[in-house]
Amino acid sequence: MATESTNSNQTVVERESNAQRSDAEHLEQVILAQPELITAAITDNLDAIREAAALVGAARRVRLAGAGYSASAAEAGGHLLRAVGIDARASHAFDLAVYPPGFDASDLLIAIASGDDRSYASRAVQRANHAGLSSIAVVTQLAPISNATITIQIGREEMTPTDLTRMPALIAALAAIAARFEPRAPLAELLPRLGELVRAILPSRDVALGVAGALADPERRVLLVAAGPAMSIARATALALAEVGGLLVMAQHVEDAILGGLRVLRPGDVVVQVAPAGPADARHRDLAQICSAVGIDRWRIGGPTDGARWHTDLPTGDETLLTVVAAIPLLWMVQS
Repeated sequence: MATESTNSNQTVVERESNAQRSDAEHLEQVILAQPELITAAITDNLDAIREAAALVGAARRVRLAGAGYSASAAEAGGHLLRAVGIDARASHAFDLAVYPPGFDASDLLIAIASGDDRSYASRAVQRANHAGLSSIAVVTQLAPISNATITIQIGREEMTPTDLTRMPALIAALAAIAARFEPRAPLAELLPRLGELVRAILPSRDVALGVAGALADPERRVLLVAAGPAMSIARATALALAEVGGLLVMAQHVEDAILGGLRVLRPGDVVVQVAPAGPADARHRDLAQICSAVGIDRWRIGGPTDGARWHTDLPTGDETLLTVVAAIPLLWMVQS
């Protein structure tokens, strides 16, 4: 009986190992497909994007809402729309659907959903409908939202180990709305090259593997740090590392990390700075100096190395849109 029990345990372990390999291989394929998925999110929805931009232009205020990874996409979308002069505010879909206050008469809702997170985004659309407002649904094929005025659908009809893989395409679709509204904006100039820029950063996998190797030590802690539009992808990555890797990871604003968030870390722990060039450069330099002084390892994504143990360069351009490019090395870290 002991032999039977041992054989049974070995079979379970082998199945779990095979499942983990299968998830990792699937995630690898989806990451490698990101340039095409991002481009298709725009080219497959040109008419809907044009109509959505018209609604955005007619609204006094735009409310964006999502849950889970889609909440982070909504946050990024708020930055994109504000960058072209729109009064845009992101809320968690749960809060917008459940808590007052409701909508103003001139509001427009953009509801975002990528998978199992669609429940409260759908309820937010219903609430907007009851208020007589227009709404835009930016969704995947796995997360349809009915009764929206306009629907922009992105991605493939397939499950992935984490919906973090859908964020770049969701953000790209939101960026296309912003670019259509204001074609002279810096992000509009960068948008046609977005797929190319994402393809160029796919080799960041090697650096991400090195970071993931350091995080294999169960005693090590990791803190993701960002500001502005990059904060959205930092929060989403922390969620993905918990979902896929079972890691307890924090994501903090760079200012909050400096004001006390770093105190939870010890020498040998890892800070991941998601830092496209922008207004937060000076505070990221300050953070780098603190980490160096206390022996905390850093992975700097974007900006100068500043003594970081690992560094991934980002192209120059509009900070709000480079969040999509910064997502790729973080996806490789999750996959590893």
